[in-house]
Amino acid sequence: TAPDYADGYAGFYFFPQRKIIVGSLYSNPKIRLMSIKRLAASGEWLGDFEELKIEYMANFNIGYYVTRPIQENELVSFKKEYSVEFEHPNKYKRLVVIANIAVLNESAAFLSGYLEFTKEQNYGAGFQTLTIMREVWRAKNSDPHRQSINPYKTLVPAYEITFNIDYSKNK
Repeated sequence: TAPDYADGYAGFYFFPQRKIIVGSLYSNPKIRLMSIKRLAASGEWLGDFEELKIEYMANFNIGYYVTRPIQENELVSFKKEYSVEFEHPNKYKRLVVIANIAVLNESAAFLSGYLEFTKEQNYGAGFQTLTIMREVWRAKNSDPHRQSINPYKTLVPAYEITFNIDYSKNK
């Protein structure tokens, strides 16, 4: 409906919206490498011990760690803090964590995986586990119908890396 100007007065009011910037709520975002577990090779022979170089990134900020040789089903927890501070994910509208593992005693073994978190997921705050997959060849065998199956390549879980993603609140 149109305003009634009978009194000769028209008023306009501007009420600014109060916006809270997510980047100002939280500061010092940090990702910390907590542990790595070498999973069982599920019937594949991969060597008794593997020395790993772990490269992990959070929105373009990189951290590195080289493990001592580890064997199957061994969990290595890190007592020393291996952490990386990264730019607040609000700029990118997400946090992407990428991990690359190079098996140093195998010349061609380079494995990767990633995690992605949005604002609705609190940008991944807390403990997060990333499972790195490895390609393995399955041998030729027969199925129950006695049909021959050719060798094929498949993905199996190889490593579990645990991170702690922390956002400190401003006071």
